[in-house]
Amino acid sequence: MTDLRGSTTPVTGDIVARRYRLLERIGEGGMARVFRAHDTYLDRPVAIKIMRGPVHDAVTADRVRAETTSLASLNHHSLVTLFDAHIDDEGISYLVMEYVSGITLRDLIADGPVAPIVLAGIATDLAEALYVAHEAGIVHRDLKPSNVLLWRSPVPSRDWRAKLADFGIAHLLDAGETAAGPIMGTAAYIAPEQARGAPPAPPADIYAFGLLLIEALTGVRPYGDVEGVGAVVARMTAAPDIPRALDAGWRRLLRRMTSLRPEERPSALEVAVIASGYAQAAQPAPLLDETTAPVDVAELDAAPVPARPITDQMPVSLVGAAAAAAAGTAPASPDTGNTPTDGPRRGRHLGRLVSLLIAGLAALLIAIVTVVWAASLPEPGSWGLEDSRISMTGGVSVPVDAPVVDGP
Repeated sequence: MTDLRGSTTPVTGDIVARRYRLLERIGEGGMARVFRAHDTYLDRPVAIKIMRGPVHDAVTADRVRAETTSLASLNHHSLVTLFDAHIDDEGISYLVMEYVSGITLRDLIADGPVAPIVLAGIATDLAEALYVAHEAGIVHRDLKPSNVLLWRSPVPSRDWRAKLADFGIAHLLDAGETAAGPIMGTAAYIAPEQARGAPPAPPADIYAFGLLLIEALTGVRPYGDVEGVGAVVARMTAAPDIPRALDAGWRRLLRRMTSLRPEERPSALEVAVIASGYAQAAQPAPLLDETTAPVDVAELDAAPVPARPITDQMPVSLVGAAAAAAAGTAPASPDTGNTPTDGPRRGRHLGRLVSLLIAGLAALLIAIVTVVWAASLPEPGSWGLEDSRISMTGGVSVPVDAPVVDGP
């Protein structure tokens, strides 16, 4: 292993800045190579983008600085985080970013059209990332499936999480800028106004975003029958075809995003809100347990009301219930704040309660009479045998051994 210098082509096993060990090349472009690497200081995986040779020309230097400034100024879970950077006119220049273990949206589309519910979650993440960038005055200018990194979501309701990567040709907005710059970006996703040479602006990102979503939903790239300059000319004169098989909501959103007029396109924030709504609307309803399951009102009314112990918190007292039953009126009860719609059910419940209370009161009265009558009887063995008399209330006491006289 060697410490990489500016004149050396990076290969697996090299160490950059005495810290980053190159493990695997995972991407390559005209300006740089991208490696999966290991940060030996912090013991973590990283992605390192190494420029092809020293940054001599002004265009390359501007692009490297634009990406560095963009990534350093942005902070969002759907944007790749910049960890370290080094720009050198003579030696090696590189950017060290977080490593996302997963696939790209291009890989996912290669397997076929993406389900709308799956794409709604991905679109929400990307729209939020664009909103953060646009609010910071940054236009991405190269939104395409290969620049969208995907990894499996830890949340059961989501299939994928997305990150927007590669700000290599990002443009920093200047409020005083009016001159058109060079046309930059991938031809298949360039907005009509970009093709005409208009200054980069957020609506151009929204247009590319719309084309990306159409491609993901259908598996076919818009304007796919023309290439190169022909594709650029085609989008200057006609909006892309949006399949009628798509949901009406998706068609409406995609039609706005790919409008030929930049001012008619929604903002990134609008797209985020709409896509999030699609994702939420397609989620299954939560399962209900026994405590939250809906109850048939008819079954509830027909069910018997179980007896409850009477406490001082009962709305109707024993005396009040009995008096009300005798008078044929309902006893007054404290106002519980229930709405008038509670009246019929509360009346039925109260009627059952009054019936139970009257039955209980009757049983209690019978028990009291029985106890009183039993208490008035002599105890066994005290029937007047001690004084040889039989005593009966209202009768005459007669000695047991007295002779009985039948007549005069």
